[in-house]
Amino acid sequence: MDTEDVNLEKIEFRVGEAGDNLVLIDLVMVILQDMELPILMKIGIDETRKLFIEAMQTSGYRYASERSIVATFEGQIVGVYYGYPNEEEADVDVAIQEILWRNYQIVDKVFQETESVGSEWYLDSLVVHSDFQSQGIGSLLIEHAKHTAKASGKSQIGLNVDKGNPKAQKLYGKKGFRVTSELILAGHAYNHMNAEV
Repeated sequence: MDTEDVNLEKIEFRVGEAGDNLVLIDLVMVILQDMELPILMKIGIDETRKLFIEAMQTSGYRYASERSIVATFEGQIVGVYYGYPNEEEADVDVAIQEILWRNYQIVDKVFQETESVGSEWYLDSLVVHSDFQSQGIGSLLIEHAKHTAKASGKSQIGLNVDKGNPKAQKLYGKKGFRVTSELILAGHAYNHMNAEV
């Protein structure tokens, strides 16, 4: 598909389905590799991918189908975001920890730190397919996530952006997000950003 022909008015959003997981895992892996999660070093990229695919089939998991909002153009997945109300954060990784123990006898948490702040809807991950970047799809995903946050009863949406990614921070800033704190995730410095919805 010729990406310069993407018509943003024809982007459609839907809740992810189990059949999307093999496409979505490749998008999620971009984020995990950027984060340099310790699990990648312990079991490798291919095994981590298998681990996450298995966990994605479990309801309530951080990257479960029902937590994904998929953006499509002419039936093709062009982006996705995942999120949840902050009070659910303590439980979003139960499935992957059980699989990690069962398959590898590893008790270390995949995600060590608390990521959400206060009483917000937390935008865990947002990624645009590499063939469709710089088309405005990221902005559409952000705006859609704000609507999802509001529909969940939250008045704020929060996210973490790597300090080494000023382009992403600038985009979120244009969408009304402001830096409220700093934190370290998997050894990387992040700015926590928050916006009203």
